[in-house]
Amino acid sequence: MKTQLLFLFIIWIIFQTKTSAQSGCTDILAKNYKANAIENDGSCCYKRLKIKDFNPSILSDSLNETSGLVEWENHFYTHNDDTDLNLYQLDKKGFITKKIELNGIKTKTGKNSHKTKPTFI
Repeated sequence: MKTQLLFLFIIWIIFQTKTSAQSGCTDILAKNYKANAIENDGSCCYKRLKIKDFNPSILSDSLNETSGLVEWENHFYTHNDDTDLNLYQLDKKGFITKKIELNGIKTKTGKNSHKTKPTFI
């Protein structure tokens, strides 16, 4: 009887250690991610990132402000949805290289006014 109880106790201890919450890094983006970790113990290590230096540019006087900016095919594109109904292509230094008129877009009043929002037709 004692042997059976001892055997059951040992099996219970083994089962508890295998199924208990294991701590470790739970972030899949970390270098030391542990797939079987349930509790995050704060040990996550990440790859070092290299941040490029950049030189800020002053935008052309034609652009009083920008409402959006995207980089595409080695150029920047910006717009001002408040006062202007054009897209502007900029080079990496912030100079306007192309003005793209958006046909079929007008303000709610039909005018290019800074008091109205553009409406797509």
